[in-house]
Formats: sequence, structure tokens, C-alpha cells
Amino acid sequence: MLPLKSGLAIVNKSFEYPEHIRHYLLNHSSKEVAHQVLLISSPAHLKRLVLDNVLAEYKQQYCGVFSSGGPLSFDTSKQFTQQMGIAPTEVFGSTETGGIAWRCGQHSVKTAWTLFEGITYQGKNDGTNSATNSASETNRLEVSSPFIEQSSYLTDDIVEVINNNSFYLLGRADRTIKLEEKRINLVHVERCLQAHPWVNEVRILVLNSEAKIMKRQILAAVIEINAVALDLLEQEGKRVLNERFKQHLLTEFERICLPKKWRYLSNFPYNPQGKIVLTDLEALFD
Repeated sequence: MLPLKSGLAIVNKSFEYPEHIRHYLLNHSSKEVAHQVLLISSPAHLKRLVLDNVLAEYKQQYCGVFSSGGPLSFDTSKQFTQQMGIAPTEVFGSTETGGIAWRCGQHSVKTAWTLFEGITYQGKNDGTNSATNSASETNRLEVSSPFIEQSSYLTDDIVEVINNNSFYLLGRADRTIKLEEKRINLVHVERCLQAHPWVNEVRILVLNSEAKIMKRQILAAVIEINAVALDLLEQEGKRVLNERFKQHLLTEFERICLPKKWRYLSNFPYNPQGKIVLTDLEALFD
């Protein structure tokens, strides 16, 4: 809606690769006229822009960059700002609620979100979604907004309350499972692995065990690793890499909570909407 409200021309083309954006700017700019560009994208696509870094020569043309569809990683936000000289503005919301909050540029791994004007919220503790021993993890985001019909809407997002205008986003309440009588939040496991210097991106899945005696659920990890980890994988093998990540997780979790299966990728598979499809990741374990 922003381009429409601002009276901007919308480029009605599909840019599948960063080079396509570069090619468009090259063909529609001259020494006399350089179009000002407002880029509206997603975390997955901005991550690819950072990796390819083909737009830096056009950074003076960018008047704004927006990201939505999921939280942008701290590393991508930081690198994009360094490369392009402009911090991406992230928009947080949902189909049910519309826009809820925003943030522009991340100063640390834990960066707060600020409510849009007219939105109010509270962290509702329903006692059923404890992700860790921290009390803040049990607060589900309840939103009051002029964009929803009911007086308030209880989301499945977990927040840590800061004040009336801002909060930390901690993950999803619906990604808390009970495994061997232990309550585990999958987002918490992902955040822990994400903090490892070898990890670019990670997803934790819940799979059904193939054990014949007793069927049970197990955790599985799909990790996009960097060049250092790829070298170790080639030289030492998968078992060594598995053990390194297990030791890292043991600083926060009991051994029974660790993933039992591991898959390593150089790049995550994204669909045209910049989303990771769960069935594509599950297929890696077939």
C-alpha cells in the first residue's frame, strides 16, 4: 500500500535474482536521471542481496528498504546496512491483525519492536507455553487494533514486554512441544544454534521416529552452514560436525532435548514468495 499511498510507480516485474534488479536499474538510469528506488522485500531475498552484493553501486538511488514476512536476521540487517548505507525497515504483523510493529536497523541480536500508532498490546501469560525457565517466555502477544473486528486478538507470538510502546519478539508459542516429558520450544533451540559462528540459518523439525518397538517423536536439525563448517564437513565428516553442534546446545539444554538427526546445506530452499516450505525440509530426511 505504501507505493500506492505515496504515488510511486510500481515495477510490475518478477526479480528472481539480485542481478535482475541491477539490470533494471542500469537500463532505466542515465547520467542525467537516476530513479529513486523503494525496495519492498522479504528476509530471504534480502539475505541473497547481501550475499551477492551487486547493488552497492546503486545505493545512492535507494530511498528506503522494507522487509516483511518474518524477522530479518541480525547479521543480514547489519551487512545490508553496511553495504547499502541504509538500514532496512522491518514490518511485523499478520493476516489476522494487519501491521503491528516495526523496527529500523538492528543494534544487537535482541532488538526491540515499536508499535504502530493506534495499536496497543499486552503480554498474556496463559501458563501453557513455557519455552524456558524464563517467565517472559510465557507471554503471548495480545493485540488491540483498529484493523481487527474484535476488541483484541491473541496471537501465537511470544514477547517480552518492555513498555507500553515496545517489546522483544521471542518466537512462536505454537512451536512448543513436549518431548520425553520435557517442554521444549523449537525457536529457543534454533536461536541457540543460530548463535554459533558456523551457522547461517537453521530450522528445527519434529519427525516421527522409525523405531519398530515404540513410536515417538524426535527433533531434527536442518542447518545452512558457512564455509568454515563446510570445510570441516568435507575433511572430518558429518559425525564430527554433529558433535560440535551438540556440545554447543548442551550449554543450554539437556541431552535428551538435542536433535537426533542432522542435515547440512550450503543454501536453504526458498519458494518464489521467499518462504521455506516445511515439506521440502522434511523430504531431506526421507
